[in-house]
Amino acid sequence: MISFDNSYYLLLLLIEVPLSFLFYFIYTKGTRDLKRLAGEYRYRQIKNVYFIKSFFSSLFFIFFLTLGIFGIAGIRWGEELKQEKREGYKVVFTIDVSPSMLAQDILPSRLEASVSFVESLMDRVEDGLFGVVIFSGTARRAIPLTDDRFAISNYLDNLRENMGSVLPLKPGSDIESGLVASLEMFSRDENKMGIIILLSDGENRSGNPERVAKMLGKLGIPVTSILVGTKKGGKIPLGKNRFLKDENGETVITRADESVLRKISLLSDGKYFALEGPEKTDDIHGNIFADSSRGTIGYGFKKEKVSRVSLVLSAGLFFLLLSILVWRVRLRGSL
Repeated sequence: MISFDNSYYLLLLLIEVPLSFLFYFIYTKGTRDLKRLAGEYRYRQIKNVYFIKSFFSSLFFIFFLTLGIFGIAGIRWGEELKQEKREGYKVVFTIDVSPSMLAQDILPSRLEASVSFVESLMDRVEDGLFGVVIFSGTARRAIPLTDDRFAISNYLDNLRENMGSVLPLKPGSDIESGLVASLEMFSRDENKMGIIILLSDGENRSGNPERVAKMLGKLGIPVTSILVGTKKGGKIPLGKNRFLKDENGETVITRADESVLRKISLLSDGKYFALEGPEKTDDIHGNIFADSSRGTIGYGFKKEKVSRVSLVLSAGLFFLLLSILVWRVRLRGSL
């Protein structure tokens, strides 16, 4: 099937209509002049030759003009496989799944708000590779970098439905372990195009996340930290209207702490946002990639129509030459 890069140039084909009338006018005028010059007897001998030369010269010129317009319009037909680079973002979502993330100071809970944020952000990114790391006292690479959004959505749905028993991770909250596991998602030659999005309430009971943040900054992997929770805090539900209590029997109130997350973003040359409710989601989405550049995320092949401009223009020049040579060729019965 034929296609054109710039099909609006095909409107130039309309020139051929008045041009055809012009050729006819030139032919009829030429026959009258020829009759006067050659006389009745000679005219009858050469009129057929004159008609053939006029007809084919005009026809070849129309072919030349048509093919020239096709060339200008960027004619294509036939297909070939062409390698293409895929460009986009590489994003690792590092999600805090420690017990404090079950607090409901952000409804329905900090953890579910984090999952919803991840899902909505993926919907906004047209092309990218995504991975998921979860952490509490230890970390686990749950989903490697992939463009399989269906697999990630299924995992996040399972995370949402089983918030009380996510995975047998060590209790506690160790942001460092989450960042280390996220770093391992990126190979050395791809560091500059990676971004880590850390979703946590900021409670860090072990590890040294600042050390890893500095390393990530040097490697060109910024950490966008998103504080999930409020300073007012909330109780940690255990189910059946029970809440987590401390060793003194007092109900634990967990409060979001922005200090650690701000420092992680600062040291890694990343950004910091506070997610205090669903109304903030769109604002954060619009700013996460504001200063980030897309990079190569893979290679593939696609079918592409082949440009035939050179071939068509060459054929057009051939017909122009024929249009001129027709008058040079002597035919039987010519003068």
